[in-house]
Amino acid sequence: MESTAPSPGGVRTTAELGARLRALQVWSGLSYREIHRRVLRSRQERGIAELPAFNTTYRCLSPGRTRLDVELVVDIARAVLGSESRAAEWRQAHQVVSGLAADASVVHVGDRVESEGDSFVGRASAVTAATAALPRFRRVRRCRAGRLAGRAGA
Repeated sequence: MESTAPSPGGVRTTAELGARLRALQVWSGLSYREIHRRVLRSRQERGIAELPAFNTTYRCLSPGRTRLDVELVVDIARAVLGSESRAAEWRQAHQVVSGLAADASVVHVGDRVESEGDSFVGRASAVTAATAALPRFRRVRRCRAGRLAGRAGA
């Protein structure tokens, strides 16, 4: 099993979002029944009157969906991941798929830095790489605060 949960980042279609949601279910090892129980428990704890039937939850995880209920997608992600912030990523991805948000606006905010190794990349190399990638006609100067400033053709 992968060490990190599948994320919805980069999805463009409902089919891709559904496939990523199924991958999340497979990654978790939870049964459809257990996910349904967790969704029900979460909704009851939050005082939400609408409780989805097992079949509704199962169908949300089935391939070939042309439409997904955003609240159920988020509830499933919350049930599997146990994190409000990670579940919010799935809401944002649904908005991207629905055309209500741009992919660039999908972010994950956490309370710790998640790194794949022991090293952490600092700003200096990122600024150097960013300035090197700029076209030659663009002049850029570095401000005291470390921000990039400039304008096209200057």
